[in-house]
Amino acid sequence: MNDNFFPIINQELMQYNFFSQRNCLGTIRNVANVCCVQFSSHSSHLLAFGSADYSTYCYDLRNLRSPWCVLAGHRKAVSYVKFLDSETLVSASTDNTLKIWDLNKTSPVGASINACSLTLSGHTNEKVWF
Repeated sequence: MNDNFFPIINQELMQYNFFSQRNCLGTIRNVANVCCVQFSSHSSHLLAFGSADYSTYCYDLRNLRSPWCVLAGHRKAVSYVKFLDSETLVSASTDNTLKIWDLNKTSPVGASINACSLTLSGHTNEKVWF
């Protein structure tokens, strides 16, 4: 279990230690609103978030200064992200597409456009309750 949590406050993710109730441990700033956050269940130090600037940002929590990759390719806000395994991430956007990303093809510099291995279109951005 990850001892930290990240409340979303406009364009910032603020890292707090849940058990110690100490002050903020770190802040991730983003140019646009953060729409969703996902911790990797495969690594205790990886975090991804979807943004209103159409990108997904992946961070190593040991280095909050800059993302280890930026996944770009959606045409609208990224509303959902999930780590499928240690090498694959899926993102959903309000542009009605899902993108499957190969994290081994990312670049630490600039947008990782070529990391998208598959785009699925036609979904609707609605929650379905079962």
